[in-house]
Amino acid sequence: MKCSKGLLMLWKNQVSIIKTLYVNFRTLNFGDAIRLPIVVSRHVKLKNLKKGSIVLEQKPKTFMIQFGFGGSEDLFYYNSKKSLLMIRNGGQIVFTGSKARFSPHFSILVDSSIFEVGEGFTCNNGCSFSSLNGIKFGNDCLVGGNVIIRDSDGHRVFCDGKLNHSIRSAKVEIGKHVWICNNCSILKGVVIGNNNIVSYNTTCIKSILDENCLIGGHVGVVLRHNMSWER
Repeated sequence: MKCSKGLLMLWKNQVSIIKTLYVNFRTLNFGDAIRLPIVVSRHVKLKNLKKGSIVLEQKPKTFMIQFGFGGSEDLFYYNSKKSLLMIRNGGQIVFTGSKARFSPHFSILVDSSIFEVGEGFTCNNGCSFSSLNGIKFGNDCLVGGNVIIRDSDGHRVFCDGKLNHSIRSAKVEIGKHVWICNNCSILKGVVIGNNNIVSYNTTCIKSILDENCLIGGHVGVVLRHNMSWER
């Protein structure tokens, strides 16, 4: 029965056996890789993995980390089918839990930093994560479609012809049990407290440490307290 379910997943979700083997044995130690804890869709483009690594802090289980599966059908057909996984310059993706899933059309760039993902993480289609300083998710985080999380400006900024020496990059931290709805952007240095909801189309440019809140607006402010949510 387990074998049949495994074969069904390979057929239905278009698993790339070659990419799955490559990611496991390139980024993990042999003892973990042999269990194939990471499964990769054939639509995922892999880049620079020789210069980065993936760390599992829990006992490896087959297909516990999924790249390029699940998501909402409406978002899947709206976007291009390609995804990108890039780890370079000693960067690491650290999975502290036993289960995580990135839905199709994702983009992950980890450069000289740590991208930490907690237990039960899921993101919908079209999400983009750019970690040059560090991005951290607590346990049980749910990320909607087309969400952008960046910890860096990406380019130097000038004012009146002079270089702006403000911080170009700062770590982003998302607390436990946070739901980030569709089309949100979370920018450098932002910290989001536990048990919060970031409402549709919000741009967060400042930290919100309050908990059990609804966050919204173009600059990300607390709209309501005493909020809760469940999957």
